[in-house]
Amino acid sequence: MSYKLAPWVIAETNDGILIELISEAMEPLGYEIEKVYYPFARRVKLYQTELVTVVCDINQKHIRS
Repeated sequence: MSYKLAPWVIAETNDGILIELISEAMEPLGYEIEKVYYPFARRVKLYQTELVTVVCDINQKHIRS
């Protein structure tokens, strides 16, 4: 899957502004950041079941707004 929302998120290189922002905020608190890319509904479910601690969402609609 190609998930490029440069400069916000570049999945192929696990880089981008949002990834750096989350890493910089959470790593000093002792969190280990594992970057995974799931559809929105799956992210919400993982967060609700406490299988993940942080969820970030951005898509082309957000960028064009």
